[in-house]
Amino acid sequence: MFKWLDSSTTPPLTCCWLAVGLMLGYNIFLFLLYAMIPVLVRQSSATLVNLSFLTSDVYSVLFGIFLFHAQMSWLYILGFIIILVGLFGYTRAESQAETGTLFNVTATTAERQRLTSTSSDDGGSQA
Repeated sequence: MFKWLDSSTTPPLTCCWLAVGLMLGYNIFLFLLYAMIPVLVRQSSATLVNLSFLTSDVYSVLFGIFLFHAQMSWLYILGFIIILVGLFGYTRAESQAETGTLFNVTATTAERQRLTSTSSDDGGSQA
């Protein structure tokens, strides 16, 4: 039943230094990636980090097309366009929100004073 557990039936494993080096490099890279995630989230945001991880799929498809001559579906292209539009739209909206131009809010100082004075007057008349 569990013949795969028997060591006499399994072929011997040959260790290659290239395989060990590649596995070690992969593990070091993953450690650095997961160690840098909190820094990336603190400096940007979790949404931007997740959208950036989605763009890694773009590179895997490009490598598949150009290195392995794989045929990709048109849905990959549609998905990548949606990911890139989301990434650029999010970063643009985030930068516009910081500068106050997201909703074209360009009130002058006099308008702001007038709005704050009328709102304080309304609050006093209702009490």
